[in-house]
Amino acid sequence: MHCCSHHTRSAPRHFAGWNLASAIASTLDLPGTYYLQVVEDLFEHNRLAAGRFVALSRKVDLSKLRCPLFLLAARDDDVVAPEQIFATEHLVDQRCSIDKAVAPCGHLGLFMGKEILARIWPDIARWLSH
Repeated sequence: MHCCSHHTRSAPRHFAGWNLASAIASTLDLPGTYYLQVVEDLFEHNRLAAGRFVALSRKVDLSKLRCPLFLLAARDDDVVAPEQIFATEHLVDQRCSIDKAVAPCGHLGLFMGKEILARIWPDIARWLSH
């Protein structure tokens, strides 16, 4: 979800001079060619937000998305700013109901932080069940 913003952001300080795709690819166990294509399409060229991303042979048009959304951002994220996450709201059908939360953590803390898993994710699970 966080790659959907139409706003771009310069590389965080700790990525200055790095090849972002190579730096991130070294941390995930995905086939190299696939991973680099995802980084290029979603992060470098922002094709999902621009309406130019193709998945399963179909162009993905976020403006046609008509379902409730829960946008979760990390307050101290050095990779994706909360403003980028929340800009997704302007890319989907305006009839979508949208809930938002900002978690007091960094990028990986959204999915790995003990406090966030205990405090934030139960609320999201309740939201999903409705």
